[in-house]
Amino acid sequence: MNRNNYINPRSYGNEATLFINPAKKNLGKSKRKISRPSLILSFLIVFSFFSLILGYSAFADETSDTAWELWDDDEYIYIDGYGSIETLDLFAISLAKQKCEDLRVDFYISSFDRIQAQQGQEFILEITETPDEGDFYNEYKNEVFVNYSEKRGNHTIYILSFEDMFMTKDWIDRLHDLGPSHFYIDITQHADWPDSNPSIYFEHTANIWDLSGLKPVLLDAYRKCRFLSTGLIDV
Repeated sequence: MNRNNYINPRSYGNEATLFINPAKKNLGKSKRKISRPSLILSFLIVFSFFSLILGYSAFADETSDTAWELWDDDEYIYIDGYGSIETLDLFAISLAKQKCEDLRVDFYISSFDRIQAQQGQEFILEITETPDEGDFYNEYKNEVFVNYSEKRGNHTIYILSFEDMFMTKDWIDRLHDLGPSHFYIDITQHADWPDSNPSIYFEHTANIWDLSGLKPVLLDAYRKCRFLSTGLIDV
């Protein structure tokens, strides 16, 4: 299998997909670096765990707007938004303050009462982009791997990552072209892992995010990142 770029891309209406023009080729399994965004992960695990204890329905009502949040630490600027189907999941974007042109995308997936997938395990992410206007949509696939996971009792939080980085400017331009739209994912089985049915590990495999409002937040993050990288403003 050709592991560079994308798997079986299909485009409807002659539109480009959102995941376009990776900044660099993937590193391959032997050189893959497992990262641990501990600040985000700790927040998610604690928040998810206690939210489930206090009552799922109340939590879902409060997070149904799927607003995109912008925040940062010493090294990165982050944007994240909760899913609409499973409101404990996050679509997370990060920009390194010293390399603003590269954009990283991760999905934080919560699961309950499932066995834990191993580090580096791969899945196929089936993606559908559906603009709010018009009758076209974009459907394509990409590989993701378990970048990190943590289990506490019967609860597991996964970070699913792509091997490629993406170009920040391309995402901004594409979000402008798409306009208000929805981003749907479904985690499916990878051919290289024939015994890894996603339902074994994930309580749910599908989610959707409303991309409305993401472009101005990403543009703000990109501008802030560029100012920080040139030393024009302080954190």
